[in-house]
Amino acid sequence: MTSAPLALTVTPAAPPAATFEAARGLLVAGCALPGCHVDGVEPGDLRFDRPADQLWEKLVGQAAEQAPQLARVAPKDPKGSYLFMKIAVDEPPFGARMPLAQPPFSAASAQILLRWILAGAPLDG
Repeated sequence: MTSAPLALTVTPAAPPAATFEAARGLLVAGCALPGCHVDGVEPGDLRFDRPADQLWEKLVGQAAEQAPQLARVAPKDPKGSYLFMKIAVDEPPFGARMPLAQPPFSAASAQILLRWILAGAPLDG
C-alpha cells in the first residue's frame, strides 16, 4: 500500500519587529526603579519613567554619556547601541551590566530590544 505524495510548504520564520512600546515596557520594568533611572539622580538625565515620545528622544541617536562614541540606541545597529550592550553583554566594555543589583534581562526580553533596534528603532510600530 502506498500513500499519495506529500506536499510541503516551507515558510521562513522571522519574528515580527518589536515596537518601541514593547521595548519601553521592558526598560520601565527593569530600569525605572528607585535609585536607578527614575529619581532625578540618574546618569545623563536618562529617566525611563518619561512619556514614550520624550524617552524615545533621549534614547535614539543620542550619545551615551559613558561612551560618547556610541549612540544610546543606534537604529539598525545593536552593536553600536550602548543601551543594548549594557543589558545584553555579560561584561560590557564600559561600566557594569544593567540593571544593577537585579537579575539580568532574559534572552527573550533582550530579543525584544534587539528586534526593535534592528527595525530602525521607530517611535511607533
